[in-house]
Amino acid sequence: MKAGLLPFLQLARRLKEVPRRGWALKLGHPQPESVAEHSYMVALLAALMAMERGLDAGEASLMGLLHDLHEAITGDKVPGEARAPGEELRAAERLFSLLPPGLRQRLQRLWLSYYREEGELARLVGEADALEMALQAQAYEEEGYGRGALREFLESASSRLSSPRARRLLRQLTKKRG
Repeated sequence: MKAGLLPFLQLARRLKEVPRRGWALKLGHPQPESVAEHSYMVALLAALMAMERGLDAGEASLMGLLHDLHEAITGDKVPGEARAPGEELRAAERLFSLLPPGLRQRLQRLWLSYYREEGELARLVGEADALEMALQAQAYEEEGYGRGALREFLESASSRLSSPRARRLLRQLTKKRG
């Protein structure tokens, strides 16, 4: 594939068609959200959380948009599913290699920071990712999916939160359920 912004965007847009498989496999949801829909909400949540903490909201949002970018190539994997060693890294490198050098370096740095869980911003985006999953679990519950099936998703989200603010948001969300 030829390098350039357009080829990068054409590959990245595949995220709009990649379903989040955990919702289909564990809940039997016939039309789960796409990775792009999930990434949008992670980016929004990360920006808001960064603003509250006095961090760079633009960088947080961009990292949130990029955090699952590799899935445009690899597809969505659910926790516990095996991935080939380095599969995510190779897919991200393939995507970023399409970009002009300046963009490539900046976006790749953000993605790698998230992937390696390096720094406060990466941890914040990880929490935004977990909180978004909890928000989506609530939405599916409101569509009529049982609480028992969704408990696993909420427990997973809870295990990934360390900041008091993120834990408080999850408590508010789960309180609304009960």
